Amino acid sequence: MSSTTELLPPVEVWSATPTPFTSDVRVDPPSIHRMVDHHLTIGVSGLMLAGTSGEGPWMRKIDVETLIQTTVEAAAGRLRIAVQVTDNSVARVLDNDLSLESYLLKGGFGSVGVFKKDIRGFFVTTASSATPELLETYGSPTTGEYLNYMVSTRGNGGDASITGVEFAYKQALTFLPARARGVQVFVNLTKLSFGGSSQSDFTGFNLKTLSWGASLTRGRLALKLTSSEQGETRRSPVAASASVAVGTYLWQGAKIRYTLGLEYAITSRVGFHISLNSFNGDGVTDVQRQYAPNTPDYAKYQRFQEWGKNAVVGIKGEF
Repeated sequence: MSSTTELLPPVEVWSATPTPFTSDVRVDPPSIHRMVDHHLTIGVSGLMLAGTSGEGPWMRKIDVETLIQTTVEAAAGRLRIAVQVTDNSVARVLDNDLSLESYLLKGGFGSVGVFKKDIRGFFVTTASSATPELLETYGSPTTGEYLNYMVSTRGNGGDASITGVEFAYKQALTFLPARARGVQVFVNLTKLSFGGSSQSDFTGFNLKTLSWGASLTRGRLALKLTSSEQGETRRSPVAASASVAVGTYLWQGAKIRYTLGLEYAITSRVGFHISLNSFNGDGVTDVQRQYAPNTPDYAKYQRFQEWGKNAVVGIKGEF
């Protein structure tokens, strides 16, 4: 009778360590030495520097270099060391902005600007079939069921560009007759476009936003009419399935809202106000659609809500 014993791979214990900082938010070398000595005492195999979820993405380059150099010196080859290099921002953003402003118009101000932002270094996930060579680099068993797994890694890659134009204008209508003085008008417009291999990472951006309005201030009375318009906005992606096509997103429908407000100062401390919101048409309508590029129009609608109109009336004061 004979028996065989299967030896399990050695187990390594690593510690994900927070970075010690001084009171002025600088890396603290003496505390790093004490941290390394403590982990040597308790017998860990290695340290994962900047291992918590908070400090790594926000550390300056010089702080990261100080952390690594000091830890390597303190460990003196007695511990294995790895460094978390994840970042919640893109690697680099190149800005090209041009803006013109004018204050020469009597009672008015205007500006127009164009910009382009080139962005690189997005998070990119790569999935690979497990192979003995790949598993060995992670210290995992290289045979058996482990070969049935997929190994996902994250790195930086991809690029995108944001191009836009901005326009703003405000004018006091000083040429009106005396009884109509105090009228001001304004308009603001922003348009965006996206490009590049990673443009799908940008969700929740309104490609077109337009607002305009007019106000009248006369003694105790103040009137204001405003309009806000936004185009259809792409929201979050929807996971592909048997009934959901690849490239499907949730979309927030375009909206136009009007608001009319009135304020009247009864005294220097007490005032009356009334606001009519979304009084145009049927009022606020919330439309959410879900579709891919090849989805027919009749199948795009997911939610349609009518919130109607509303008014707010009240007294405000300073007591």
